[in-house]
Amino acid sequence: MNMNKKNKMIRRLLIVVLGSIIMSAGISFYLKAGYGADPLSVFISGLAKITGITYGRASASFMLMLAVLMFFLDRRRLGAGTIMNALLVGIFVDIFMLFDIFALLPLSFAPVLLLAAIVVTGIGLGVYISAGLGEGASDAMMIYLHNKFNLQVRWVRMLMDFIYLILGALLGGQLGIGTVLSMLFTGIIIDKTLTFMQKFV
Repeated sequence: MNMNKKNKMIRRLLIVVLGSIIMSAGISFYLKAGYGADPLSVFISGLAKITGITYGRASASFMLMLAVLMFFLDRRRLGAGTIMNALLVGIFVDIFMLFDIFALLPLSFAPVLLLAAIVVTGIGLGVYISAGLGEGASDAMMIYLHNKFNLQVRWVRMLMDFIYLILGALLGGQLGIGTVLSMLFTGIIIDKTLTFMQKFV
């Protein structure tokens, strides 16, 4: 690997780390605001609730299990970024959850925190994806199902979100207006972020 390729890889790895940290902050905002989170986070928060472990550990465990499954189904969809993201998001969500934001701000700040959660999570996802070092385990599964059954990506995504929501609700995960807003606006924010990140990758 020549120096130029090495520097490019290092830059991409740093982008994965940065995107994962930003995502983690956004997820912690969702959880602290208390208005519900994106469908996957609803499921993971429910998983954490019934297992008695932290959100971060539940997230890392589920994503790594999904990555192992994808390794046997279609390993081409995985990369270094897949594993890094699974571990880093789990670690950093738990770190961010240690900070009691409402000790400094009034509870009436919660709606603003929800809006910040939507924006920050979308930006984090866009930054992470822009590195091109492998899809997140859940997204890899989405593309696999899209190719396997010749279904449009949006229908596969909607089906997966629906399953996450139902399972999350049954497990007692955070479900609310934040869930609806995340489904409406996260994709738009990711697209805008990817366009912006093209100059850096």
